[in-house]
Amino acid sequence: MSDNTIDYDKKIIDFMNYLEVKFTEESNRIDRYSVRVIKGRRFDRIVTDSKYNYNYIHCFVERKTGNIYKPASRKSPHTKGFAIRGSIYDKETFKNADRFGSWLYHRVVR
Repeated sequence: MSDNTIDYDKKIIDFMNYLEVKFTEESNRIDRYSVRVIKGRRFDRIVTDSKYNYNYIHCFVERKTGNIYKPASRKSPHTKGFAIRGSIYDKETFKNADRFGSWLYHRVVR
């Protein structure tokens, strides 16, 4: 394995652990959120599970660059326009993460 692969794997685990802790803290219920990754050829799917929401696609992460994308469907990310929300290599990117995925959508300030 190359150093890039090892670094990516470490960062994706850090990202998943961060999301799991944050989502569980945000929830007012006793049940825990679990976050897991489904590996793909180009994109990895970040999936969250809870007592009420099983197998929910939270976001996609591009394996080559670490860029985070909002989901367009269960199988593909939204790669057109302002789809990139940041990178797993930048902790500031997912600091505003919430369990509903609203942090993945581009907001225009007026």
